[in-house]
Amino acid sequence: DLGVHIPAYLAAIENSAAEPYFTTPAIPADTTHLMFGTATTLATQPWKGVYLKEQTKLQTLIGNQRNSSVIIAIIFAGLVALLSTLFGNSLSQPLKQLTSTADRIATGDLTASAIIQTSDEIGSLGNAFNVMTQRLRESIYELEDRVQERTAALATQNMDLQNRSQQLLTVSDVAREIATTQELEPLLDTVTRLISERFNFYHVGIFLIDEN
Repeated sequence: DLGVHIPAYLAAIENSAAEPYFTTPAIPADTTHLMFGTATTLATQPWKGVYLKEQTKLQTLIGNQRNSSVIIAIIFAGLVALLSTLFGNSLSQPLKQLTSTADRIATGDLTASAIIQTSDEIGSLGNAFNVMTQRLRESIYELEDRVQERTAALATQNMDLQNRSQQLLTVSDVAREIATTQELEPLLDTVTRLISERFNFYHVGIFLIDEN
């Protein structure tokens, strides 16, 4: 029956490498009896294997399968609802406690701890909550310690910079006094006074190793 020359059928088979699924009329010029088909090239022979199914029958099969799937889904949903009702009471209280614990943690109460009463999945979830909270507390404490250490280091650096700035200012003042003072005795007095005042030294002395 398919030995007749049907251009659409021939084109579909020749294009099966790009489009393995196609729809073609079973009889030339008759679009009321469409065939749904698929074609593949054989591995050991230079032939193409073609499978054809009348589209109306295929749609009937698909519809039946869809109806079966809907029925199975309804049955499955009913079973799930029944199981949920049976076990809901036994699970609601632990879940409420976990929800309350999660709300406390979310608001910043890191001392909150889940009460573990069972060893099932709810108990495992509660244990996971406790481990998460503990690690979060440790991370926050560690972060606070690092902030304090960094603050102390910055304060130390700031003090060093102030001292260094004071030193540079003193050097600048001493250099200016040297440039403006021609006499040695006033110059030495000025230098010792500047050093004592700027660095808060109780006593400052300048020793001359050569009187000249």
